Amino acid sequence: MVSKAMAKPDDEIIDWLPTPLRNRLKTLRQTEDFKKRSKQNSANKRIGPKAGTVHTSGSISAEETARRMALRDKKMPTAAELFEEMHTKKEGTEKVFCDKRAKSVWDEYQRLKLNASQTGEQVNDDELFLQAAGGVNKKGMVYGLGNHTQAFYERVRPSTQSSPSTSIAYTPSMYAQLVSRLQASKEQLNATRAELTLTKEEVKQATDAIARIESRFGSSSS
Repeated sequence: MVSKAMAKPDDEIIDWLPTPLRNRLKTLRQTEDFKKRSKQNSANKRIGPKAGTVHTSGSISAEETARRMALRDKKMPTAAELFEEMHTKKEGTEKVFCDKRAKSVWDEYQRLKLNASQTGEQVNDDELFLQAAGGVNKKGMVYGLGNHTQAFYERVRPSTQSSPSTSIAYTPSMYAQLVSRLQASKEQLNATRAELTLTKEEVKQATDAIARIESRFGSSSS
């Protein structure tokens, strides 16, 4: 409780504290050591690899952002697309990331994606982003996706590795698998349509040929 009181401005220190204690807190807050520690703690919350997630969507959740993107783009976003949407803002004609960590994750994702394309390796895009983001944390979440992590990744088994960021093994979620299957079904449907078009053309050619033969025989009979 005292720590909460210390975080409030001098004129808002909660009144349930006894007067002597309130005065002691006010005096303590004026010391150079306290000011230095307070400044450092504030900086630690804003920067560094363990800093909290910062995004540009305000109070809009990742789930709601994904829903809006699906309506806008007529398709569900990938993990990387959702991350970019939530962590960038427009400055002129360019997209700028909200902090250094988000930019670092995005750059790593782009690097992994480029390497995969150059080697011809077939890798799921969501898996590339998972690697770029540092895996999952102890709460089972991926940096930048928050509670929407499970829309892209499904917990399958504990990992033998000791690192917190990889302590849980994930695979593409049922959602991601369904998206892949839908894409495969669309491609198969397009191929079937092409075959049907070809078949119709062949039938037409055969019908025309038969008509010509019949016409020829009809002329001979007469």
